Amino acid sequence: MKSAASRIIADGRKVMRLKFLGTGASEGVPSLFCNCRVCKNARKVKGKEIRSRACFMIDGDLLIDFPQDVFFDALRYDLDFTAVKYLLITHTHCDHYDYEDLFQRGPYCSVDRTNDILNVYANAAAKKKFDDEWHEDEVIRNLVYNVVEPFKEYSVGGYTVIPLKSIHMESEQSLVYAIKKDGKTYLHAMDTGDFPDDTYEYLKKSGLKFDAITFDMTFGLGKERHYGHQTFGQTMEIIKRFKAIGVSNEKTKIYACHVSHCCGSTHEELSAALKAHGVTMAYDGLTVEI
Repeated sequence: MKSAASRIIADGRKVMRLKFLGTGASEGVPSLFCNCRVCKNARKVKGKEIRSRACFMIDGDLLIDFPQDVFFDALRYDLDFTAVKYLLITHTHCDHYDYEDLFQRGPYCSVDRTNDILNVYANAAAKKKFDDEWHEDEVIRNLVYNVVEPFKEYSVGGYTVIPLKSIHMESEQSLVYAIKKDGKTYLHAMDTGDFPDDTYEYLKKSGLKFDAITFDMTFGLGKERHYGHQTFGQTMEIIKRFKAIGVSNEKTKIYACHVSHCCGSTHEELSAALKAHGVTMAYDGLTVEI
C-alpha cells in the first residue's frame, strides 16, 4: 500500500488517490449461476470483464462500503486493511455492508492489530444490524460507530465527509457521500437512482465543486428507467442538472460503476459507448488521481 506521502506529485501538489476495488452490482460479473452473454464473455475474456462487488478506497485509509469480497480484494491488490481507519457505509444491502465479517476485528481473528480503532460512519439501520449481531466487548471496542445524518459535515481524520440523501431503499435512508480533502472534492454516488429534491437543493447552495464523481451504472445502456439504480441515460440527465446548478463542469472527471450483468453489455461495449460522452467506465483495480 502506498503511503500518504506518495500523494505528493512532482510539482508539490497533493492528490486524492481513488481506487476501485470492485465495480460490480450485487451479483458481480460473471454472476455465479448465470450463463447469459455477458457472463459467458467475462469467464472467457476475464481481465476488465470480471467485476467483484462494488467497493472503493481513498488514499489507503478510507473505505467506502464493505461487501463480501473485501477479503478477495485485499489479496488481489496486496492491501493492508489494518491501515484502514475510516469506513463509510451507504446502506445495509449485503453487497455493501457485510457486517458479520466485521467480527474479524475481534480477538479470535485479529491478534496483532496495528490500528486499534476502525471508525464506521453509517445510518442508524447499519448500526442496529451490527448491534443486534455482536455483543462481545472486544469486538465492540475495536469499532466506533458514528450515526450520520444527511447534509451535515463530519470531520473524518483529514477528510470532510458530507452524507447526502439518495434514492435506493424504501426501508431506510440510503446515502451517498461528498468527500473533501486537500482542496479536492469527490462525490461517491453509486447504488442510487436519481436524487431527491432536497439533495439538489443542498448541492445548489453548498458551494461544492466536484473534481470527480462516480455514478451508478447498474443497467448500462438500457432504456427502461429504474427507481433505485441508473441507466446511462439517467446518469446523463443528472450530469446535465449538476452542471446547471454549478457543482460540476467540463473539467469534472466522471466515472461509472456498479454494473450488473443484467445490463446486457460487456465492459468493452460500455466503455466505448460512455467514452463518446466523456465518461470513463471503471473496472476492478482502476486507480486514478485527482
